[in-house]
Amino acid sequence: MKRSVTDILNEWFYRLPNGYAIPPYNDMELQVLSKILTENSIDPKPILESLRGDTRPAEKLKRPSINATDLKEGLVCIAIQTFENHKNIIYKIADQLSRPSSDQSMKEILGEKALSPFLNDAMLAADEPSYRMKGGSQWLNWFFNTPISQAKTSKKTFMNGFSAGNAILNTSEFKFPPSATVNRGTDLDDIKKYASKAIENGWQGDAKLEFGPDRWNPSDIMIFKEGRIPSYKKLAAPGAPTMEGQESLNGIFHNEPGSDREIIGISLKESNAQGGKATQLVKTINPNDQWPEGVTAEISKEQKDQLRTLYLVTKEAGQKVPAIAKYGDHTGPYSQEVGMNITPKVFKNNRGEEYYSKKWTESTRELQNSLKTDKLAESLFGSEINEKWFNVAVHAKYKQTVRQTLIKEYTAQRSSFASNLKKYTSINFQDKSNEINDLSEINMMRKLTVAKYFNYVIANFNTGDFKGTVLKQLAVASGPLVALTMMAVGQSGASPTFYKTYGSPKSLDGGKVEIFHGDGELRLSEDNDLILNDSLDYGGYNIAYNVDVFNGNTKHSTHATQLDLRFDKWSLRVEIGKYSQI
Repeated sequence: MKRSVTDILNEWFYRLPNGYAIPPYNDMELQVLSKILTENSIDPKPILESLRGDTRPAEKLKRPSINATDLKEGLVCIAIQTFENHKNIIYKIADQLSRPSSDQSMKEILGEKALSPFLNDAMLAADEPSYRMKGGSQWLNWFFNTPISQAKTSKKTFMNGFSAGNAILNTSEFKFPPSATVNRGTDLDDIKKYASKAIENGWQGDAKLEFGPDRWNPSDIMIFKEGRIPSYKKLAAPGAPTMEGQESLNGIFHNEPGSDREIIGISLKESNAQGGKATQLVKTINPNDQWPEGVTAEISKEQKDQLRTLYLVTKEAGQKVPAIAKYGDHTGPYSQEVGMNITPKVFKNNRGEEYYSKKWTESTRELQNSLKTDKLAESLFGSEINEKWFNVAVHAKYKQTVRQTLIKEYTAQRSSFASNLKKYTSINFQDKSNEINDLSEINMMRKLTVAKYFNYVIANFNTGDFKGTVLKQLAVASGPLVALTMMAVGQSGASPTFYKTYGSPKSLDGGKVEIFHGDGELRLSEDNDLILNDSLDYGGYNIAYNVDVFNGNTKHSTHATQLDLRFDKWSLRVEIGKYSQI
């Protein structure tokens, strides 16, 4: 593949009187190199310092600031660039990183003579603009000149990046022609933004769709086989209704071993990475626009007000009156502490009844406003909220009544949730209703709301107002679970084929590459039951199932999948917690 490092070195040697340079380099040779690096928009300082050997002592080096994503993904680009020419030293580095941490630096252990050729090339690669790795060369200089014990947290980062790069270089799915270049810079961003906007424009007048760049193509890096970007803007918008009979932008992405298409898309994951998010689908099938009133993907205002009432006041041991505790606002329960702790002792010995009455009124103003719409609270407290609030018996009655109402609705909705899932597949559901007394009101509300929302989704999925090409693809899938999976992992019918690459924190040979057919179809596996996992401390549900990946009638693979339906504060989160090939 084309290497900017090699180009720079060739240019450097070309401008020298002897046509080459060997260490130790003299000032004239380094001045020529400095000029060439500057001409290529590369900071020459750290590279020249390394070549001169005049870096600061290892123990005094300070870890440079660098964006975590840029570092993780940039290291993969560097690995692809340098692995072939420096394989032996890279494996020696990995061997040292697998051992107990040393108080010596990697340069001290391996020797400057052995390490410098690789490090110099890696630092040159880090300054490549298309790798978008600002501060990368400084980080490499720090990592290799700092005692390994002080760079302990960065060991896994380096190994993940280089094992992923090694897996990409050695996969049977594709090969690099000599002209190929790696890109995770603005060119990659421009392609993804253009495609996602084209998809959204394809549904004007249909269902509102926000189809972000990563939803179309989750690739973190792209490999341009010809060393340049194809003329993609002349191609049809991916997945749009107008693409019929035209070459789609998706068609220029490598999609099978031996493919001659121009771009390889690669999504980078660490070994323990989540499968992806499908929360966008919740927005797309917004019940406020399409479904009956009352079916929402959020906890109702009445329930939020009830939580404020339940958790604002707590009875202190040995006291006749409760104290003001923590309550939740619109961002969720327990998020802020308000008011004051009132106990009989404090009440008697401090500023007096008038002062505390005033503070109480101020502290409970929002609560009182919310209670105006709470019929249950109104029936118990009436207009005498300030007086009756200190009546622990009244408060306990309110809590008991709320809880009984919640239990009744929660039990019904959870039972319906399991029944609706059975429409699509057999289900293994462990009933934990005997433990319901141990379930907190907040988690009961969260589980209730998740079940209520998805009961409507599951019951009406195939009859929903899905008009866009992507949504049609999802609607004909074998149920909403598969649709959510397709959306989360980038196989929603509008995406190009891409390759998901996993790094390994332990071994250079532990990375792996998996193909994801973006235009393929997912189907629930018939060989395994769906498992609905429920627990008392989880604000939602976890659903485990297997999906088969098809392209046409050809089955490519089976993936073990876990779908998480939960609340983060008040917002419904839909995530694929696990998606691994079996």
